[in-house]
Amino acid sequence: MKIFEMAKPSSTRPNILCHADLWSNNIMINDMDDSPKCILVDFQTLRYGPPAVDLAHLIFLTMPRKSRDSLEKSVVQQYHEVFKETVMRNEPDMAVRSLQELLEEYEEYRHYGLIYAALAHPQIYMDEDFKTELSKDTVAYEKFFFDERNGLVIELMEKNPDYREKITELVKEAVEYANRT
Repeated sequence: MKIFEMAKPSSTRPNILCHADLWSNNIMINDMDDSPKCILVDFQTLRYGPPAVDLAHLIFLTMPRKSRDSLEKSVVQQYHEVFKETVMRNEPDMAVRSLQELLEEYEEYRHYGLIYAALAHPQIYMDEDFKTELSKDTVAYEKFFFDERNGLVIELMEKNPDYREKITELVKEAVEYANRT
């Protein structure tokens, strides 16, 4: 239930308009021009909240643990640089929080990304053929998304070693996090 509280606007941190589903499938890049452009799509979960919610979402949904362990801080730094440049270009009088403030906020919301990824990855990493078959059975589809998914996830883990590794890695990390708190 804590994840739902974290997704709400903060009473202690600055809030912005967040995409709230920021990952590679919702980012379109046109790099054919001299000046590449990026647009976001799929705004069904748009909300007002701390920027670290979007940042944690992006990092945990697009980076395996090994990459996060080595690159997480530099990704936050890059996000801050691009955010600051964008604000300065469009709203030069607007104050931008320091990198240190963003790093602190990200650390506070980091487990939001972990929990969200643990909920989303069983579907994201599901192979397309299995998704197609699941969508043909409305009862099984509804059960997977709104009720009980353990049986199907275990079935997929038994059939697909790559899927098993990705899900197991995330579950281990979630257990490690839970044991620290």
